[in-house]
Amino acid sequence: YAFAREQLHWTVMNCTQTIESQAVSGRAAELLHLQEGEPSLYVSSTTYLANGRAVVHTRSYFHGNHVHFTHQFSR
Repeated sequence: YAFAREQLHWTVMNCTQTIESQAVSGRAAELLHLQEGEPSLYVSSTTYLANGRAVVHTRSYFHGNHVHFTHQFSR
């Protein structure tokens, strides 16, 4: 976020992240080499500026057997 802070003068304030177990389907199943319906981890994340504006949103699927998360959120 250095570019956003230094070049755009944005103040990134916080991030909301949801992690949940989901049955995988479609393209996500294909990319993870899983059968449709097998469990995966779904992660949704939204980052907000100090004024409340959402500036980053991600959605990711992870193979349930190969996951390790470390979170560090600071400002």
